[in-house]
Amino acid sequence: MATTAPEVQSTAHEQGCDRLQEQLPELASRGETRALCVETREANPADGGPANSMMAAAVPERCMGDYPNDAWIIDRFVGCHRELVLLRVVEVPSGQQIGEVDLSVVNSLEVDPKTLTWNHSAQVFRVGARGDVNGVIANAEATCDTGCTVATSTPPSGLVLTNPQGSMTANSIVDPAVPGSVVAGRTSWTISYTQMGAAPSEPAVYTSEPVRCDNATPNAAAGCVLARYTPTLTYSFANNGELAQHVADAQASGLPGSPISSALTRQTDPELINKNRNTACPGSLPRPDGTECDEYPFASTNQGAFLGNGYSQRMILAGDNQQGGRELAAFYRTNRVMNFDPFYVEVVGS
Repeated sequence: MATTAPEVQSTAHEQGCDRLQEQLPELASRGETRALCVETREANPADGGPANSMMAAAVPERCMGDYPNDAWIIDRFVGCHRELVLLRVVEVPSGQQIGEVDLSVVNSLEVDPKTLTWNHSAQVFRVGARGDVNGVIANAEATCDTGCTVATSTPPSGLVLTNPQGSMTANSIVDPAVPGSVVAGRTSWTISYTQMGAAPSEPAVYTSEPVRCDNATPNAAAGCVLARYTPTLTYSFANNGELAQHVADAQASGLPGSPISSALTRQTDPELINKNRNTACPGSLPRPDGTECDEYPFASTNQGAFLGNGYSQRMILAGDNQQGGRELAAFYRTNRVMNFDPFYVEVVGS
């Protein structure tokens, strides 16, 4: 999985308790005697990490383990976000703190590459509590932007001492009947905290990674992915033989595509694909029995022989070439690699 910087700020309470101090006179004028505020906090040993027992039942397995605070980590189908929050109960008008709760707010995102839906879950986990925090409740609302609609929603509502959980299912607005349609949608959880007799906290907004849904991926039904993640096609010497060796040698010569180099990008225009293929492997080249001409970068990329800057061609066993082609086609389909989408190619084994 990869860490991504959020395109929009995920939360809205980095200085929430500082703002509350400024609002105390106004709150007192309204007759409030206590108020809640939330602010981000640093990790501490009591947290037990994001893989603690409370979270294990609610968080997707790929979201377990340690990762940065307040940043999305994603692969092509799953996203994970964790923010550590300190909830304070403050007396009005003195500003004296009378209680606090350490919280871990975990958002997880699971998209379906074969349907136009995704699930965005939010869990509010209590890590520790001190002072007068009885009756503090988490309240949440699910929303979706112009690229999607909320189909179902179960907000993470309940006493924070019991670790509330919730999830929503979102539908893309892609119309499967209109070929070539592509949209990017985002879902958000807006979470605030209340306690009887206290002014509520400011809301915090947790916005998902953009989900790209389309019915434009060649040879694939409509579906969705997390397109900011660049997927990797893996070949192995054990399974792909001479094709794997050719790719490894071509990358070692300086051609692009390896995870430590620049990515390849897909090309779906049949005419350009044929020009790439015919430039690298013209029909005039002799092909010994049992072999086929293999080109790298692939003909189905913008770095191919006709479109790119440099290429390699080699006669390899026909079976290895055909197996590699089937795996490339399946990779494109499974990862919904569209025209000009980047991807890497890695060769493993020895």
